[in-house]
Amino acid sequence: MQLTISQQLGLDPTTVANFFMNARRRGHDQRPDDETSTVSSGSSHALDEQVLSPLPPTPIFEQL
Repeated sequence: MQLTISQQLGLDPTTVANFFMNARRRGHDQRPDDETSTVSSGSSHALDEQVLSPLPPTPIFEQL
């Protein structure tokens, strides 16, 4: 499958393999916490709120 995708997009097969590997890793990070890990990672919720808070607009968009 990855070889077909790399051929269709004109990308190196290693690039496509790395994309899928990174996507799997990101998917593991986004899984909801189960009850056992919630106890051990009580401070991670504060970080989640920071990540989800909106960022100020970049200066280039303020000029438009």
